[in-house]
Parts: sequence; structure tokens; C-alpha cells
Amino acid sequence: MQCRYLNGGKVDPSLNENEGIVKACLNGHREIAIRLASHPRVDTSAREGWPLMACAMYGYDEILKALLGENRTDVKACKINPIEIACQNRRASTLKILLEDGRADPEVCNGGLLRFACESGWDDVVSVLIGDKRVDPSLSDNACMEAACREGLEEVVRVLLSDDRVDPMCGAVAACASGSLEILKMILRDDRMKGRELPENCMLWAIEKRNVDIARELSMREGFDVNRYARVARMAESYKIFFLLWSDKRRTLTVKDLTQ
Repeated sequence: MQCRYLNGGKVDPSLNENEGIVKACLNGHREIAIRLASHPRVDTSAREGWPLMACAMYGYDEILKALLGENRTDVKACKINPIEIACQNRRASTLKILLEDGRADPEVCNGGLLRFACESGWDDVVSVLIGDKRVDPSLSDNACMEAACREGLEEVVRVLLSDDRVDPMCGAVAACASGSLEILKMILRDDRMKGRELPENCMLWAIEKRNVDIARELSMREGFDVNRYARVARMAESYKIFFLLWSDKRRTLTVKDLTQ
């Protein structure tokens, strides 16, 4: 179909259930798709929203803007929420366009989709999602934070920590279990961690994994029980950590205490 025929009225651009705009969007034919979108006879939400869903899938941002620029475009007609499609295909810029438009419901991202983006290491997508206050990264006991720390995804953790709704404490144990020293440091430096006591599992994981660097970082916390964890390290035969704690000036434990 040639665009030059549209204005003359010689061709009906909505023929075959708006096949023209559907194919133009699927194949990324920008000029044709934008021209068709502006035509009053074309259904920009045709075939259960395929034009919108195609743009979300392939990241055709200019075409998407043209579609959303038409008041007759019904985002809710889409069989699958285009926000979900953009998220699953790591289309951060496309996602931003959809969220700023406001017609697509971002609630679909709360929970599984946001967590999927976090676990995939897609910090750009996570940043766009939590930039919309309708998407809550703290749901399910901060499962997104825990997942990103468990996978050792520093950039995702950094993005999550920038959101006041996220509790950094929820990632501390996972960071220790995965041996992610830099993530642990980020968590401990966070102002929300001041005066808070870490779960004992943080140090227990360090001892079990024989991770001296994690143990050293944890031991520098105020209120750290050097004597207790020195005992635990010795019992676990984690000798490098044991000697680290044994050399700590706060230790009052004696050799005699270890034999009792």
C-alpha cells in the first residue's frame, strides 16, 4: 500500500481488519505506520491491540508515540498489557513512554514482573518502573531487593536503594550468602541502616562460606559480638575467620574459654 493514495481516498486503509497498520507496526515501517495512525478510518487498537503490542515488543518508540498521540487509541483493548510486553523484552525507553502516557495500567508490574527485571539484572528497566510511584518495589517483604542481592546484581541493588520504600536490611543476609561484598558495603552505608542490628545469619553465612572479606566487613559494625562469632568460627573449622576475630582488640575470649 502506498501512502500517497491515502489522502486521495482511493484506498481504504482499514481494509482486512486494519491489516495495513498491523503489518506496518510489526515490521517497524515507521513512516507508513505513523501515516496510517493519523488516518481517521484506521483503528489504532485493531486486532486486540496488535499495533501497540508490536511496538512494545520490538521497541518502535516513534511509532508508539504516534499511536498514543491519537485520542481514539484504546490501550485497554490490548490482549496483553503493553507495559508487560515492554518489561519482558527489556524495552526501557518504550516502557517509559507507556508509563508517562498513563493509559496502560502499571499495576501488572507489581510483584512478578518487577522481580523478573531485578533478577535479570535489567537496572534500566527497574529504574523506569520504580520511577512510577504506582509500582512498589517493597512488596512481598522487599522480595526484589532480596533477589537482586542474592544474584549479586550491584547496579540493580543501587537502583533499588535509591527508592525510599525499599528496606536495605532485607538484602543483607542475601548479600552475605552470595558473597557479594560490594553489595553488602552499599547496604551498610545506607543511612537507613544506622543503629540497626544485623541478623545473625549474616555472619553465619560468612563463616559457612569461609568468606573472610564479608566477615571482616561485618566485624567492623558497632556492637559486633567478637567472642561469640569467634567460637562459632572455630567450631565450624573456619580458621581464617577465627584468626581474624581472635586478633580483634575487642576480644575477651581466652584459650581456656575455648576448651570449656
